[in-house]
Amino acid sequence: MVIDLTGYFGSWPYWKTPIQESDELLELMDEHGIDRLALCSTRGIFDDWRAGNEEILELASAQPRRFIPFVTLGSTSGDRFWEPLASQEMIGLLQQYQEKGVRGLRLFPQHQGFELNEDYYMEPVLAEAARLGMVLMAHVRTIQNWGMPSYPVAEICRLAERYPQTKVVICGVNYEWREAISGMKKHPNLMLETSGLQLMGQVAFLTETVGAERLFFGSGMALQYPQCGLVKVTRAKISETERGAILSGNTQKLLALK
Repeated sequence: MVIDLTGYFGSWPYWKTPIQESDELLELMDEHGIDRLALCSTRGIFDDWRAGNEEILELASAQPRRFIPFVTLGSTSGDRFWEPLASQEMIGLLQQYQEKGVRGLRLFPQHQGFELNEDYYMEPVLAEAARLGMVLMAHVRTIQNWGMPSYPVAEICRLAERYPQTKVVICGVNYEWREAISGMKKHPNLMLETSGLQLMGQVAFLTETVGAERLFFGSGMALQYPQCGLVKVTRAKISETERGAILSGNTQKLLALK
């Protein structure tokens, strides 16, 4: 089994993507042997987080054995900017999202106008997500493209330190891998997904350094081609037990999948 922790669905504001419909996404998954995909809405990142979250919930409801819903919470909804009422609304929605099968939050501070730490409006939202036991996936970058803005790994490490009982996954790490390893050694609740890794032998090195149990397969599909992400893991010089953990076992445990 293969479970992809880092999927996207929807329009992309930078260029046109080839996958526009859920059936096309399922076909791409089947082509590359990906059984389940954790999804976040790109509309939720860049435009309207409420509408984007509803879009993902609808997809997951239609395909509960294939799609795993994650939500995102942004600084705007249409033209509406951060205000105290917006954070209170998010808190009220979190429990509703969880009851509908949402496993956690995908956080993109560099796109959404907030900070992970010391943010007056975001702090109560993250505290509520932690209380509910949601997984927090914090993105260094959306995809591996040097034109994309990035977010400091150090701030994601601080988030893990502030919520030691919450599972925090660093997403989109590339050349910042040394900082990620340092943070993971300090914070047992800090983990890493593979979509941004590019160095030869990097999955094997991370497996040896921090342990396979803290790594998760992520492709960044459909914004990135999934086969590239798979090969990093399927051809890594690691044991079959470690490979199986990274490709699916760890994600099953992290998200309590049945």
